[in-house]
Amino acid sequence: MKAFINISLSIIAICALIFLYVTWVNEKAVLSYEGEIAPNEIVANKTAVNTIQLPTSSNENELRIEKLKNQAKKRHQEIINLTGANSGKNQLKYEDDWCVATEDLTEEDQAYALEQSKEWKLSRAKVSLSDIDSKSDLPDSAEVYLSPYKHMDKETLIRLGKQDDMMALTAIIQSPGYDVFNEGTKLYAAQKLVTLGDTSTGLETLVINEIVQVKLAKNLNKGNAIKHLKSALALIEFGMMRNDSTSLEVFLDSAIDYKARLNGVNPALLTDNDFDDIKNMAKDIYDEINKNRIDNGLPSFEEINNTKIGKIYNSKKLFWFYSKYPSLMKSSIFPEHWKNSYLKKSPCVNRRIAMYNFRNAELPEIKKEIANIEQGMN
Repeated sequence: MKAFINISLSIIAICALIFLYVTWVNEKAVLSYEGEIAPNEIVANKTAVNTIQLPTSSNENELRIEKLKNQAKKRHQEIINLTGANSGKNQLKYEDDWCVATEDLTEEDQAYALEQSKEWKLSRAKVSLSDIDSKSDLPDSAEVYLSPYKHMDKETLIRLGKQDDMMALTAIIQSPGYDVFNEGTKLYAAQKLVTLGDTSTGLETLVINEIVQVKLAKNLNKGNAIKHLKSALALIEFGMMRNDSTSLEVFLDSAIDYKARLNGVNPALLTDNDFDDIKNMAKDIYDEINKNRIDNGLPSFEEINNTKIGKIYNSKKLFWFYSKYPSLMKSSIFPEHWKNSYLKKSPCVNRRIAMYNFRNAELPEIKKEIANIEQGMN
């Protein structure tokens, strides 16, 4: 593991904490969509646009409104059907090919999926100290498991971390202030988390470290900025090899404004040879950590990677990336083998993107049109 980690300045901790917190808030806001459109959701927008309309009969207006409502319902059903004719009926079992739990699964299987999601998040360290005192701190929320660690002293957290306690290691990384844990300790905790199975808090911390090194190398004219950029992408690819693209957001958030956030290092300048290097580096990281796990009595990645709930979560992340960074996701900054595998849109991703666009663009327009008609009727 030492081969791919360089301990850097205290700015890494600040960047990591800010990014991880903002990402968590944004993710919860966007990925929270799990429900279908309720009958009363397709109603008029209260803010109608003042327009001059020719007199029409009340019956004609009612027919127009009904037509618009049916249009919205039809479009909604078309989107759900992107993942199959059995989607959206709450009839599928957990083992079936489903996409949105609350629309596709039976009530019993929704409860089971929720439990599986909680266990999977814990195994990948997808928990945040920032959520402990928030509304998400519910009995079925993974964050509740991190709560006891929030006020533990430094020595206790280090002792538990050395005993492979993933929550303790997560708390070490997320603890605010350089004076609590230095960069070496946090990066060590991140390495250990990744070995234990993390593809979130720990892996993102390692990626952020490399991104910061890109900026420092360019700023101080010391070191190879491209080398650190390739290391960051190799770590991200390692995460995607484990069916989790979470850490990709660190790179996307930097690449979208590379002149400021990467000190002018343009990811688009990476060559095919660079991409080959990244692929080989990712494989080396995967193999090294996998061997370390097996040597220490942990199951291999092959035994734990392909979980259904992991695929569902990853489809949510890809939906988020394609929605938040549409131009970047279609650009040439990614190697072809990423586009053809890790970033390829599944029917579930397409369904989520289409539903997001429907709720935020198409449906509001329909509501506005209904409001205009109703205004003319009054």
